[in-house]
Amino acid sequence: MTGALVRNCLRLCGPTSKRPLLISARNSTCRRLKPLSNTTSRMLSCRAGAAWQRQPTAWILELLSSYGIQARRIFVVASFFVGFGMCMFWSDNALAEVETSDSSAAPGETLLASTALSGEQSSCDRRHALFGYLLHRHNVGTRNPLALGAQVPRDWPASPVNIAHRGGKYLAPENTLIGFQEGLRRAGVDVLEFDVHLTADGYLVVIHDDEVDRTTDGTGLVREMTLQEIKQLDAGYEFTDDGGKTYPYRDLGHTVPTLEEVYQAFPKTPANIEIKEDQPGIERALWQEIEKAKAKNRTLVVSRKMSVISRFREVSGGQVTTGASIREMVAFLLWSHVYPSWPLCPSYDALQVPKEIVTSGFVQAAQLSNLRVDVWTVNTEQGMRRLLGYGVDGIMTDRPDLLNRVL
Repeated sequence: MTGALVRNCLRLCGPTSKRPLLISARNSTCRRLKPLSNTTSRMLSCRAGAAWQRQPTAWILELLSSYGIQARRIFVVASFFVGFGMCMFWSDNALAEVETSDSSAAPGETLLASTALSGEQSSCDRRHALFGYLLHRHNVGTRNPLALGAQVPRDWPASPVNIAHRGGKYLAPENTLIGFQEGLRRAGVDVLEFDVHLTADGYLVVIHDDEVDRTTDGTGLVREMTLQEIKQLDAGYEFTDDGGKTYPYRDLGHTVPTLEEVYQAFPKTPANIEIKEDQPGIERALWQEIEKAKAKNRTLVVSRKMSVISRFREVSGGQVTTGASIREMVAFLLWSHVYPSWPLCPSYDALQVPKEIVTSGFVQAAQLSNLRVDVWTVNTEQGMRRLLGYGVDGIMTDRPDLLNRVL
């Protein structure tokens, strides 16, 4: 019945009407609302009738006026900032009481550790406590409070850094040994960026997607394939640098490499590793490979998933530099707008963010918290120069050769 009502109302509305309808399923009536703004009218007017007729389900459409929508938005935003400020005030007071109670601890216990902190560091930890709660319902931890500055991998070069995204995927087949070699040889790459997945039999392989279809001559999910099955695939099969006219790396024996092979092939090259999927045991497997290669001083690990990067920090004991998850990234972005002059002491050491959100103010806020800022994925000279002007620490690019000329 509701579908018929919608169609009847749309026919009454006519193709040229600019006033939306209020459709009520309760009394099977429809009536005109007062005119909305131009944007809302375009989105919700009777011109969308074809879409409604394709899906005449039992929806009750009640359109608020533009003024009502804007008022609600303003109220929500204002409430957020007021509430956030009150929570900050509460957290400082609550943690001050905790510190007071800790002052009665026995010698050699918490008091000994707390007295070693400077006033600035203590304040930083208090501010982080609320953010730790907002970011995760468990304690996400902080960086070593006695360590000033970000724990940038010891063997990484000084900023700004040329980070080859997937080895420089426009130069050679992405995430392959030959691709990494070409990036280092032809483009003066400082850091290799690549992604890892866990195979069905527990090996870490270097590939971006969760399936092999896009970059090889095979099909299937990485997590459902054994290492032997993946090694039979041609990892250079799909690469072309002339729009599909030629495929210069086909049938040359280039395979999907394991993380162990990458570390062995490039024993001194800094690595930026992203854990792509939340797979059981992948964090421990990665930590074991890093330990075996003695690569913790040249490796930075990131994951978009909060649960994954938190587990990696736990299993590695904080011995490897890590980047922010998406949740941590968004939280820092909000923080940098609300309290740009207040530093944080988060559990991550780097913000690896898309180029669209980076401003000079964002970079300054990160520097205040001793966090490095690496930006992805930047493939134009204009974009590279703009971000370098902001003072970013690294740029991830599919064109490391172009970035090398800019630097």
